[in-house]
Amino acid sequence: MPPRYDQLGVLEALYWGAMKSKDALDLRLAEYEVLISELERKAQSIELEMKEFFELARMRNIVEAKRLGLKYFRYGGVTYDSTGAFCKARCGKIFTIDDILDWEYAEDRPVLQPYDAIRDCGGPVCFPGESHCNHTFRFVTDAMGEMLLQEQHMLRGSGF
Repeated sequence: MPPRYDQLGVLEALYWGAMKSKDALDLRLAEYEVLISELERKAQSIELEMKEFFELARMRNIVEAKRLGLKYFRYGGVTYDSTGAFCKARCGKIFTIDDILDWEYAEDRPVLQPYDAIRDCGGPVCFPGESHCNHTFRFVTDAMGEMLLQEQHMLRGSGF
């Protein structure tokens, strides 16, 4: 949950406001383009760690989805009894890119500083003993996303 604006100074309030704006996402995507290049170079030298591999995949997915104008995705991957609450609550469900940005303020977000919901997802608490989350964003067309989201809301309303 972001802090209330009346609790912040002017610069902090501007920062929090900017983080929720469309421009903030565009700035973040530009940063991801640079990070993707760095991680791809590292991957070619076979030095990429698993955590970096999953971060690279998620950043590539979000950059490509934005380029293609896609906004809906299914939070994908497997869950186990030991999977962290953050990923259990989201796995298999449909979300939008804007939803991802809201996760940075979610009460169940991983306690990482700084926390980037796109790069970190469930963080190191996703699977005990792991240093990373291996869940992915599986983008779908707008028509499919809207249909699945409507279905998801209907199921939630019926107790599922």
